[in-house]
Amino acid sequence: MPFRSDCALPWLAFATALLLGHPTPAAALECPVYHPSGTDAAIKETRVQTESFQAMLAARGDRATHSIVSSVRMAHPNASAAQITNFVLTLYCPLVRNNAALPEDQKRARLKSFSAELMMQVSR
Repeated sequence: MPFRSDCALPWLAFATALLLGHPTPAAALECPVYHPSGTDAAIKETRVQTESFQAMLAARGDRATHSIVSSVRMAHPNASAAQITNFVLTLYCPLVRNNAALPEDQKRARLKSFSAELMMQVSR
């Protein structure tokens, strides 16, 4: 049976829950990493485009996700929901992780909330 990347969304949600539900609140938040560009799971965007998306997220937070998801879907019509979710999370997570004003538990809560909303938005 061939692998369907769109079936990976529940596993991505599980992995995110594990990441965010780490029992040691003092541990630094770890962010997902981009898939290597040569893999089927990768969304291939230029550095300029990813920096632009990240700047949108930095300026507008979760209000920017709809336009980012729409842009990614247009550029990559065959990308699965899991691929798009992973891509956007890799852009957003460092913004939260590097926010010195937030304690670790609030960083985890913010990323968990963003991730849940993003997964609902991408799966529509």
